[in-house]
Amino acid sequence: MGTQRHQQKHQQILLPDVLLIDPAGVLYDDSVWRRWLFQLVTRMGLYTSPRLFSVTWQTEFLPAVRRRQQTYWESMQRFLLATGMTAAQIDEVCAAGQARKPELEEPICLLHDVRRALVDLRCLPIEISVLATTADAPREMRDRLSRLGIGHAFEEVATLGDLADSSRSKSGGRQHDDGCDCYQTALARRDGADVLFVSADPLKLSHARRAGLRTLACGVESTTRGANTLDGIEQLARAFAGQPYGRRLSA
Repeated sequence: MGTQRHQQKHQQILLPDVLLIDPAGVLYDDSVWRRWLFQLVTRMGLYTSPRLFSVTWQTEFLPAVRRRQQTYWESMQRFLLATGMTAAQIDEVCAAGQARKPELEEPICLLHDVRRALVDLRCLPIEISVLATTADAPREMRDRLSRLGIGHAFEEVATLGDLADSSRSKSGGRQHDDGCDCYQTALARRDGADVLFVSADPLKLSHARRAGLRTLACGVESTTRGANTLDGIEQLARAFAGQPYGRRLSA
């Protein structure tokens, strides 16, 4: 019965004009590096939960990296210092992390049925693009997707780091809450289109929702009552099945 209710909820997802996919956790597993880092700092005596560790880093320290105010490792040093680690411990973590991060961040393989899901979604008369919640340049993200064999599936590849630069430039260099401003920039580029943002990160979903995008939680439970959720992106084409396409702005 629970499965039947879940499937009925999927059918309520309206076909958008634009589908923006945050690839980490939706198209590929990006948690290997974070799990390794958490295990390292806990072995060195830091007592915290994986969720608190991740949320604190993403909300309080990572935004400075996306705004190009600090390098990744400068922000990481500030983060570890705030946890109470000593300067010697921080130097050890950063030295080990700089050696391992490149190989651990590179996705090993796509998640289940992603390739088939993208084939099905490309049959729909909608734009399918990537909005990666990383500080990488769009070219780096495009290269990553191409190495996975899916780079051709997307009309546009953008990153929050790139949108943060654009947002800051338009505002005359003033600093904003990049958790919301970058999504507003992505929405403005679509000139009134109905945009659906798909992510496995509850925090990013919250920011996107505040900016005015429709959101869909993929692989995680949404923190918003009544919000749409899917177990995986392979269910998305089925959720759109049978809907009229004439409602699109471009039709």
